[in-house]
Amino acid sequence: MRNNLQIMFHKFTKIVLVFLCVGELLFAQDITQKAVQKSNNKINVNGSIVYLHKVEQGETLYAISKAYNVLIADIEASNDSLKTGLKAGMELKIPTLSDHKNKTISLDNSGKFILHTVEKKQTLYFISKKYNLNSEDIQKANPEISQGLKEGMVIKIPQKEIKTVEPPVVPILKEPKFEKKGNEKPLSGIHVNLFLPFYLNQNDSLINKESLVETDELFSKSIPGIEFLSGFQIACDSIIKLGTKVNINIYDTPADSSAAASFFANKQFKNAALWVGPFHSHAASSAAKAVKNSNTLLILPYSSPNKVLLGNENVLKITPSLPTGMENLSLQLIDKHKNTQFILVHNALNKEMQIVDLIKKTFKAQNNDSIKEIIYKTVGLKGLTGALSKSKNNMIIVASSDQAFVTDLFNKLKVLDTKEYKISVTGMDTWINYDNLDINMIQKLNLQIPANSHINYTDTVTNIFIKSYREKYNTEPGKYSFSGYDAAMYFIPLLIKYGNGAIDKIESTKKTCLSTSFDFKKTGDDSGFENQSVFILRYEDFELKKQ
Repeated sequence: MRNNLQIMFHKFTKIVLVFLCVGELLFAQDITQKAVQKSNNKINVNGSIVYLHKVEQGETLYAISKAYNVLIADIEASNDSLKTGLKAGMELKIPTLSDHKNKTISLDNSGKFILHTVEKKQTLYFISKKYNLNSEDIQKANPEISQGLKEGMVIKIPQKEIKTVEPPVVPILKEPKFEKKGNEKPLSGIHVNLFLPFYLNQNDSLINKESLVETDELFSKSIPGIEFLSGFQIACDSIIKLGTKVNINIYDTPADSSAAASFFANKQFKNAALWVGPFHSHAASSAAKAVKNSNTLLILPYSSPNKVLLGNENVLKITPSLPTGMENLSLQLIDKHKNTQFILVHNALNKEMQIVDLIKKTFKAQNNDSIKEIIYKTVGLKGLTGALSKSKNNMIIVASSDQAFVTDLFNKLKVLDTKEYKISVTGMDTWINYDNLDINMIQKLNLQIPANSHINYTDTVTNIFIKSYREKYNTEPGKYSFSGYDAAMYFIPLLIKYGNGAIDKIESTKKTCLSTSFDFKKTGDDSGFENQSVFILRYEDFELKKQ
């Protein structure tokens, strides 16, 4: 059966890339980057023939590697200048196909991974050096190799993406404060710009077809944008029924920071009161720069560094940063678990230490000395057991997203006598995607996980949305559909009610929608707002429930 998202995308883009939104036809702008043109200029370098490729504005290293059918790692190895980033005008030496024994590089459907077939006697160390990666990166992408490599096994090799970089931003010490036009009067209509990743160029064969067939495939990276738009539309349908006009302009948006800079400079965007997107953190700074000192609010739905909020109160982040998430998680644990000893478990890996330091910092700020730190790879289960209390509740906080380690730890914890020790486990948000944890152990260890979004499928309002979605699109809503609905239902009514004065009401307007709770806090004087809402999910009756 065909994927209904493909049909939805085909419908959205069929009439000269026109999108049907809330009863009006609105043109989508196809401003994606052009395809990389392969150079014909070859030279001899130390006995090897290489191409000389001049980097054009908006090109990425991934796109260049695809054009020449070579590994990103090989391009990096041939060009020391890439250590400072990819820049327009840079001349790169690209190894020729003959250097790879005329083998075509095979990628998975997402385009993020090279598919490598393990050859006889190949070790993880050998493979990691071949692709200029750490062994840990390959293990994380392939949890199953913890049992060992076997000849003929196909494993995923992460593609290291290097995009063109923007010049560093030099802060202005004393910038004149922009005086916004005061207007807290209700609005009768609102203009919205949606900047979404549709990848129209990659889907051109699908767009140009009169009808779809079973084998037609939608470019996988387009799915979040399509789902977000579909949920946003349903929210706008509801708002329009209440008598407010909503005009939505939808734009296929580049992910590359260099291409985004010229994209967001487009003056036709300026008339909208609300910008939603981009999804990619690389383009967020360009969008933020474009709305600064204006009456436009920029909403960043997904992860972006907090520096994009600095000195720009027009920008709002829906997804909390890691420091905010860990601080709020720690505060909730301290508040909800009295007479509890906390054991912070990790393997002292670089990617874990930021989480460890943030949790310890929060406990210290609360004058709470009930936390012990365990480096598991050093002391093992015996050391962890020795840190447990028999008189108090024990909360084991596992500061790791390494699926192989987490799975192994869960299996080891089976031997602990829960009658002798009262144990609960707190994991990281990434654990929600793990499907290999023993469900009985999850229940036994009272596993809880932090999250900033969660869908309660038993909720009446949620089921009304799902019913409306099925009727409109003939398919099931994905997580991005819920995100799009929530963003529209929070920000559009806020702007309609308060007009340009909405920014002064952000912190006092707290709201829980279908999957997201909104609780914004200003990050500094004249700086933007970050959503603080982080809640804890706990497994009860073999189901994740919000606490």
